[in-house]
Amino acid sequence: MKILQERFYPSARRVLALAGEKEDAPEYLVGYDVDGNQVFHVPSPEGYSFLYLCSHTMAEAAVVCGYKEADADGCWPDYYFAVDHESGKLNRICKAR
Repeated sequence: MKILQERFYPSARRVLALAGEKEDAPEYLVGYDVDGNQVFHVPSPEGYSFLYLCSHTMAEAAVVCGYKEADADGCWPDYYFAVDHESGKLNRICKAR
């Protein structure tokens, strides 16, 4: 498995990484503590694919995911997901513009 992107979130003392077998298709979100111990390893949300790690006004740690099917307007919307620092659980926040 290859680490495709990583980001440090100082207040949570976590390093998050997007990882996968292919260079352009992250399959997992992996969380590490500051000592390098893996805390969680979760797949992308059902119906979505990981795009990139970021922050959001509603969540210090967030990941943007792309919806795998077009919406009613024929768009392929991207969404922000908040990341729980302990479990890796992803909660959809809003559309990413």
